[in-house]
Amino acid sequence: MKLYQETGISADFEIHATRFVNGRDRPLTDPKWNRLKGNRQVVAQEELAVLAPMPGARMGAALRRADEKGPAYSQERAAVYEATLLVPIEGSRSKKSLTERAGTS
Repeated sequence: MKLYQETGISADFEIHATRFVNGRDRPLTDPKWNRLKGNRQVVAQEELAVLAPMPGARMGAALRRADEKGPAYSQERAAVYEATLLVPIEGSRSKKSLTERAGTS
C-alpha cells in the first residue's frame, strides 16, 4: 500500500533486481521517473527493509516452468504467486493471502 501511495507503483509489480532495478521495466507511465535508476534503487532498498524483519522471510529466486501460452500462462503465473504469498493467520492453521491479511481483498 505504501509503495503505491508514494510512487504509484502497483502492489503486484515485480521488483526484480535484474529488470526493475537496472531500468528495464516501466512501472509507471511517467518516462522521467522510469529513466532514473536512483528512484528504482530507493524503492528496492525500502522494499527489502520492509521484508527483512519479517519472521521467516527469505530472499531468493524461484522458477517454475509452464507450457501455457497467452491467458492460460497469465492464470498459471497468478496461481504461482498466490501460492507463494499465502501466509499463516496468527493463532490459526489457516492461511490467507497478503491482501486478505491487509483487509484489501
